[in-house]
Amino acid sequence: MEKIIKKLFISGTLLVALAVSCTALTSSYAADENKPPKDTTFELTIPEVVTLSKVDGVNIEQASLGTINEDNIVAEVMTNSNYQIQLSAATPDLKLNGDITSSQFIPATANVQAGVNGWGVKNANNIYDAVTTTPKPFYNGVMTGSTPASVNLPVGIGVAPTLPNGTYSTVVTLTVATQP
Repeated sequence: MEKIIKKLFISGTLLVALAVSCTALTSSYAADENKPPKDTTFELTIPEVVTLSKVDGVNIEQASLGTINEDNIVAEVMTNSNYQIQLSAATPDLKLNGDITSSQFIPATANVQAGVNGWGVKNANNIYDAVTTTPKPFYNGVMTGSTPASVNLPVGIGVAPTLPNGTYSTVVTLTVATQP
């Protein structure tokens, strides 16, 4: 019987010592109530994102000689910031059958008139402007969020009655750039 009591006593001492040790460890991690809490800075930078999902060019099947022939360049833009649409062309003049060496052409101009060879795109002020070899702004837009915005850029083409028949064309580059 004496042996049993000693075992219980030894076991009880270990349990008490273990409980004291646990209490001491727990209390060393407690917050010091005399010190103010510390702040930290949290930053997240969202990059500017622009998606140009669709561009439809101008296709006038049969040009009328006595009027300004009109159509639209249509672009779908989705962005998380304000943006600007710029146009340029390596060869701004519309050339007969796309031949850049042809002497027959419709010049890019800001002065589009009926019956006179010339073509241009209406800018943000709704005035015809010439497409040049350097990107030039034609439209300013606001953030679209998750819904694409459909942007129409009106194109006007004047044709003189003396212009030889055929297809006149060029390649126009549409660039979308974000704005602050």
